[in-house]
Amino acid sequence: MKKGSIVELEIEKFADKGKSLSRLDGYVVFVAGAVPGDKITARVFKKRKKFAEAALVDILEPSPLRTDPKCKYFLTCGGCKWQHVDYQAQLDAKRQSVQDAFEHHGGFESVEVLGTIGAEETYYYRNKMEFSFSAGRWLTPDEISS
Repeated sequence: MKKGSIVELEIEKFADKGKSLSRLDGYVVFVAGAVPGDKITARVFKKRKKFAEAALVDILEPSPLRTDPKCKYFLTCGGCKWQHVDYQAQLDAKRQSVQDAFEHHGGFESVEVLGTIGAEETYYYRNKMEFSFSAGRWLTPDEISS
């Protein structure tokens, strides 16, 4: 696997910061925008000794956990990294993230983490906005790739 190469991956699980994880030839590969269960192609843009990062190119077979995001700015503004994932799967992933933190990073064994309590309203409940200012503007993924 080289930087710039296109690879075919099957996504195994969620990782931090809205990314998902796959493995290829002994490497852990992180991909933003992918969902566990997806079969995808991705372009490797960063390669380190123990992991690589890749950009989603195409979804060959979508995961049953995948859903259509409601926001037309999804993946452009960065405000909602898992909007393309079924809500119950999001809650399960958050519980698993806490359990992983205790077991893998904290050194605890067999930690029981209760299920995540979901919100009654899964959309339109946020009320905080942060603005950035610059002479330029944000580019859409289509503008970046052209």
